[in-house]
Amino acid sequence: MSWILGCFAQAISENVEDRLVSLVPPPLLKTRTANLILVAGGIPETLHSSAGGSEDNASDDGWVVAGSGMRANRETLEFLTTSAWERILNTTETFDSQSLDGHFVLCRWSGKQIELFSDQLGQRTLFVAETDGGVFFSTRLDWVCRLAGRATLDFGQLGSRWLCFNSMTPETGVVGVKQLGPGGGCTIGPKGLVFESRPWLPQAFRGSTEQDFLTCLQRFSNPALLSGRTISLGLSGGLDSRTLLSILSSGKKPVNLYVFGEQNDPDVSIAMEIGKRLGIGLTLYNDPAPSTSGSLALVQEYASQANLCEPGSSAVRQRYFSRIHECNALMMDGGFGELSRRQYLNRLLIRGKDALLHGDSKGILHFLRVVRVSFFSPDVIAEMERGAEAQLVLALSEMPNISEIGVENFLDLFTLRTRIPFWGCHEQTRLDGLVQNYMPFVQPSLLKTMFGLDIRVRSSGKMFRRIIRTLKPELAGFPLVKSNGTYPFFLGPVGSWVWTKAKSKLRKDYSSNIRFEVLYQLKEIALDLLHSQEVASDGALDSNRLREVVGGFYNGQGQYINEVDWWLTFHLWRRGLKE
Repeated sequence: MSWILGCFAQAISENVEDRLVSLVPPPLLKTRTANLILVAGGIPETLHSSAGGSEDNASDDGWVVAGSGMRANRETLEFLTTSAWERILNTTETFDSQSLDGHFVLCRWSGKQIELFSDQLGQRTLFVAETDGGVFFSTRLDWVCRLAGRATLDFGQLGSRWLCFNSMTPETGVVGVKQLGPGGGCTIGPKGLVFESRPWLPQAFRGSTEQDFLTCLQRFSNPALLSGRTISLGLSGGLDSRTLLSILSSGKKPVNLYVFGEQNDPDVSIAMEIGKRLGIGLTLYNDPAPSTSGSLALVQEYASQANLCEPGSSAVRQRYFSRIHECNALMMDGGFGELSRRQYLNRLLIRGKDALLHGDSKGILHFLRVVRVSFFSPDVIAEMERGAEAQLVLALSEMPNISEIGVENFLDLFTLRTRIPFWGCHEQTRLDGLVQNYMPFVQPSLLKTMFGLDIRVRSSGKMFRRIIRTLKPELAGFPLVKSNGTYPFFLGPVGSWVWTKAKSKLRKDYSSNIRFEVLYQLKEIALDLLHSQEVASDGALDSNRLREVVGGFYNGQGQYINEVDWWLTFHLWRRGLKE
């Protein structure tokens, strides 16, 4: 990731710099003043600072940005350079992230004060912990916890993150550590810490046309490129990446495609066929599973950065991004395109609408749940339940009136305010240290246009299908993929569900074995841990249930794979907060 780690104090102790440097890879920037020690690194494309390319900086005034700020002009998308950031920060005393697209965090210091900022949507974030020795802050939760000596978990804070699709609030789950939310800010100075947050809100929920949306999406799909650079688009069997491909295919920028997985995966096979038919180069990344030590290192690092948002085994499938960077490519992804297709929280819309309209938090929570694991003790589960409901109540209290914006817009805005900053931000942070990347569908300027569309225009993916048929009609001839099964391009959400459900009864859908391979690589480690004093004495865990699921899985009972994966993820994440 493009990362930042720092300490701000009225008097910096002598060993703080050594402690900071010992935690991180070789930095691209190191600055020290009377009140601040800061190191930052990653890849140069996603790290900018007032020190330019200099590693050491001792100015009492300065700034550093991790991530990618963006501005869309009439035709193209521009990524902010160091000089562009310099102009912005030199012309305004008070920084306002609301004027910029992109994903980034900014640290700006002057004398005895430092300001921390996150982007409008909270796609990037900073974690902050105050101690007697000063205030530690970083783009990584585990680094802050280690430096500040904070490792005590608050299972109530973890409630919605563990029991639901994603967390509802910026609570970290670690006592004494805070996270910047969307449009967030934190000022650290003589008056202590002052936090602020501005949850994102579109300017209007009407007034846009389908052509407005397409024009805006075309701008965000047309990035300015340095000479010799290409666009690398992640192509799957879904509508979102195919919509981007239809736009890129009608442009003049050099484009390549990439896909992860086995050739018999429907997402992979359809992407390869599209690339072949359109004459666009496609790279398939599908390395064998690593060794036991390699798997453990990957899963440990991934768990520490994903912060319980994805299981650790995902690390093996998500290990190729640095190789895209080595190809001198700007990576584009169709992530969160579902927002523009009205695809989130439809179960709540259809079956829980009464609970939503009456503000019934328990009723709403029922439709936000996800089945993850059952290895925690009853007391911990009860604490998580209480915490999840409290977090949901808080998130709902900050939303506009549902009767004024409509149920569908309410659900999409709720998703935008919770899933992007409290789930997507962790993967965005990880990616920024591997390859310069962005998602056109999740830029504030585009989302303002999207929320102005009539619900009927964007529902069920009809608008995306029209864009594809207009710009690249050949792409409508390929089936789409849903839940590892294929269905005809013309079918909407209901039809595709019926189609894939019927197909699955006639023949078995594709299923990857990579998750099993990774967990079996870690078998000896998992069984040693299961029978350790550490697990036996951990009051947060149900050790009897753990012995049942872990022992059962490694004795051939594959139905326990999800619980084993999440147990190892939880253990490695918590261990990473301490070591």
